[in-house]
Amino acid sequence: MPVTCAAPPQQQQQPAPALLERQLERKTRLQRELRREREKLRAMQRDVRGMEKDLAQRQLRKRSPHAALPHLSTLQKVQRLRQEIHLLTEECKKMTMEVDMSSDSRLPLGETDEEFYQNIYTGQRGSVAAHSQRVPPRHPSELPHQSPRQPPPRPPPPERDPREGQSWTCTECTFRNYWELEYCEQCEMPRLMLGGETQDIHIHVTHHNFPIRSYLTVGS
Repeated sequence: MPVTCAAPPQQQQQPAPALLERQLERKTRLQRELRREREKLRAMQRDVRGMEKDLAQRQLRKRSPHAALPHLSTLQKVQRLRQEIHLLTEECKKMTMEVDMSSDSRLPLGETDEEFYQNIYTGQRGSVAAHSQRVPPRHPSELPHQSPRQPPPRPPPPERDPREGQSWTCTECTFRNYWELEYCEQCEMPRLMLGGETQDIHIHVTHHNFPIRSYLTVGS
């Protein structure tokens, strides 16, 4: 019966090079798949957070439509301003009390009543009245002589045309014209001056193609 020699255990456990290469390729492929799945997971997590935020805003709007998220910061600012105003008011009161204590107690800084100021005795009214009683009035002869001032003369009124404001009637069409116009507005007839004034009227007459000029004088 033939006898075969068995290989040592170390040689049997060593894999073949082809098997190692296949395992490395599989490992690399699994790593790539893992990276892709992780990226998908992160994207899904971002979408979930966005949807949760949108859902919270919708629920808040349904509960109170006027209480939107941007108004929360405004309310906080209003509360902070109120606190600052309260602190400033307290500081002003403290400063007012300090000024009142260091100054005259008869005239407090925060007093606004008019009767309070009217009842304060300053000491000047009596002194002025006593001084006026001690000094006797002067005699009229002792007073300095002052000549009465005369008002400046008024300028003479401007001269006015006696015809101003009067209208004249056209002798041709009986239209009443303004007193400064020399010709009628309707028929352009020259104005005839009556009442002592005369006016020359020039009339051009053409006869046999020879112009002849004649002068007529109209008087009152």
